Amino acid sequence: IFDATYNGYSTEELFFFDHNWGGRPWDEEAKEVLGKFNPINYVDKWSTAQLVIHGSKDYRLPETDGIGAFHALQQCAYLRRGVATRLVIFPDENHWVLNV
Repeated sequence: IFDATYNGYSTEELFFFDHNWGGRPWDEEAKEVLGKFNPINYVDKWSTAQLVIHGSKDYRLPETDGIGAFHALQQCAYLRRGVATRLVIFPDENHWVLNV
């Protein structure tokens, strides 16, 4: 998950968001938890090399989540810290990449 708030609106599995974040994205408790733990809020601190793997048929996490994380990492590498990054998209895979 790159942007947990967006995930609350885009996932097909609503139980996990409500359970893990304390409610729906617009609920006050969820907003508070998201403010503390949403990965997108800490991009400026990313410094570890990352391999982003995504299946195009993943309906739980939209492909744009993986692409967004990759682009953020590329900007970290280009502008500041030399963060090594790779993006691998499997067009025929879903949430679980199984046929490699």
